[in-house]
Amino acid sequence: MRLLVLIAVIYNSLEISTIDAVPVYVLQKGGGAVLENVPLNSMDSSSERLAKYKESRKRLRPEDVGVADKDPTAAVNIKGAFPLTCGDVEIHDNRPEKHSHRRRRRQAVGNHLVEFLLFLDHEIFKFWLGRNGGNSTATKAEISDYYANIINNINRRYLTAIRPGFTIQLVLAGLFIAETPGTSPWTENIASNGRADADQALTSFRDYVAGNRGTLPAHDHAQLVSGYDLTRGGSTANAGLAFTPSICTRNAVSVVEETRSQALATVMAHELAHSLGSFHDGDRNTCSSADSFIMDSGLGIPSRENRNHPWIFSTCSVDMIRSNLVRLFPICTLQLQGTPIPIDSFLTEELGQKYPGDVQCEIFLGTGSKVCRDQYTNGAQLTYDDVCYELSCLDRRSGRCFSTYAHDGTSCGNQKWCISGLCIATDLAPVTAENCPFGDDPDQTCTQLSCLNPQLRDVGCCFTCSSLRANTTGPTILPGGRTLQPVTVSKFQVTIQEFNTIRSSGGTAATATATRPSRPTRSTRPRPTQSNFQPFSRRPTQSNFQPFSRRPSQSNFQAITIPK
Repeated sequence: MRLLVLIAVIYNSLEISTIDAVPVYVLQKGGGAVLENVPLNSMDSSSERLAKYKESRKRLRPEDVGVADKDPTAAVNIKGAFPLTCGDVEIHDNRPEKHSHRRRRRQAVGNHLVEFLLFLDHEIFKFWLGRNGGNSTATKAEISDYYANIINNINRRYLTAIRPGFTIQLVLAGLFIAETPGTSPWTENIASNGRADADQALTSFRDYVAGNRGTLPAHDHAQLVSGYDLTRGGSTANAGLAFTPSICTRNAVSVVEETRSQALATVMAHELAHSLGSFHDGDRNTCSSADSFIMDSGLGIPSRENRNHPWIFSTCSVDMIRSNLVRLFPICTLQLQGTPIPIDSFLTEELGQKYPGDVQCEIFLGTGSKVCRDQYTNGAQLTYDDVCYELSCLDRRSGRCFSTYAHDGTSCGNQKWCISGLCIATDLAPVTAENCPFGDDPDQTCTQLSCLNPQLRDVGCCFTCSSLRANTTGPTILPGGRTLQPVTVSKFQVTIQEFNTIRSSGGTAATATATRPSRPTRSTRPRPTQSNFQPFSRRPTQSNFQPFSRRPSQSNFQAITIPK
């Protein structure tokens, strides 16, 4: 059995190119764009993001997030919350555009480099502008960094499509940002009440790209990511739409809803795969949609057995993509037309370290959100080993917890972090308390006395209390003569070596040999037919957040490089 291997590489053994500024296309009203070089030193560091997060919570009032007047039993429509559906529009007039300078081959072997144009609509720019206090330069720098990492995460998914003599990689042909509503007609002209029709957006965007092909950078596929809630047929569960198949044609475009989480990389990879020739698992192929691979028509939290499948292409998807590329003449992805934008400088730190768990939740669900720590502790159904594919976040409006995927590099234990849905043990990950990867609850003020309360000791003030036990094998004496006993930590982890043997070429369900503390059996979740997600109804206990500020001295995973 051939194994697909994702190898961790220590960055000090690599030569990572560094740049001081990144080229960004700022769209102009009426068409066209101005190329700006955005200085990278204008964006916040991870420690500065944490500081801003903690400062914002000090100013948080119940009326700011609407907690006081909300019924926690009422239905809640959360943008980007699971389940989501991914669609496609099948087309039959998909003759390739003629590029006489391209290499002409009748086989799909070789390194396929998809020159990828990424457009971000004005709603996305507004979101990041708000997070940067209205500073446009810092906003564009953070946008460049964030989406360069998302593209790298998409490429990690396409690593699972590797076959002998066959690879697919994305290279960034251009990043386009709509600073004003007038430069984002594809969604602004059709949006209403925070929603936009996916079919209309796709058609409008296709026509825009076709009409400006002479001025846009050379590319194989253009994708629009929208900050609006995309709808289709009245359903708000739609997350993306693309023409199938469409690569190398004027229809090689797609639209995707910004989920504000790692789920975005799965949706973007999914819609691009439609363009490359793949239909959904179970549609004209023998693979099952119940296995939760990337080309599942519905996106949601997988079972523990399939926990890394939203990061893997099924064998059926790979076969369909290869068959479609064989059919094309010429194959537009075998040779670069332009000069890709380098993104290596953005990849020296994993996204989950740049945006710790509580900050990821705030981006996902808004002001006041945080990790629902009680979902992973004290006999809960989940443990922190599950956080990579089920990051549970509090929605302060309803008091409920909603789940999404955690970014690669999110801490999930002591010297463990998330990579492609798995909790990986590696000395590249930071040192934390084993059962306290996110630190104290940000809503708790923790002292030594807090550690006398088991709930605060193990959940709300876990960092403070674990620090008191550091460097001692016996009980800690607390004020009043009370003692604090050491806590047994989880024994479940996946090592780098086990991770490299978990994933097979067919996308076989992942299995690990490590042991886990016994807990209730968790059955596979049925796929809901309605778009409204019914999340956990329990309110998490409020605590305090004291994140571990130390960064690993060596960075993380090697970015995919472009062959010379």
